[in-house]
Amino acid sequence: MSTAMPQAPVKVSEVTTASEEIASALGMLARRLPRYSQTPTVADVQRIVDNPSTRLIIARDDDEEIVGMMTVALYSLPTGVRAWLEDVAVARSGRGIGRALTEEALRIAREGGAADAELIVQPSQTGGLKMASLMGFGPNDEDTRRIRL
Repeated sequence: MSTAMPQAPVKVSEVTTASEEIASALGMLARRLPRYSQTPTVADVQRIVDNPSTRLIIARDDDEEIVGMMTVALYSLPTGVRAWLEDVAVARSGRGIGRALTEEALRIAREGGAADAELIVQPSQTGGLKMASLMGFGPNDEDTRRIRL
């Protein structure tokens, strides 16, 4: 039995310029996230694009519709460069869109000199957990806590 996930015919690319189309699509995708709080504006997307530590990647299907997104944050610490992969959302699960986004995010992380990458997947996102496991992500040995600011 094969454990490979099906690959979607998607094109993954980094967003380099904000647009109404991208902001609207990200807003629709963000509604799938547990911590969704607002629809991003074009200015919000441009702020992400302009931040040298943050990379926004999207997946488009054959019809050029945006069907997935992921944010890659690269940051430097005294112990090395780290990558944080978050705000992963796909329009249709089980089609390899998340995997294609994650593969590109890991390429960006390696290119940026990251020693490791953390992928944020909520326990309720069973498809995301399966994909992460198949790609080699394991449980983190650190106990992460979050505070709302």
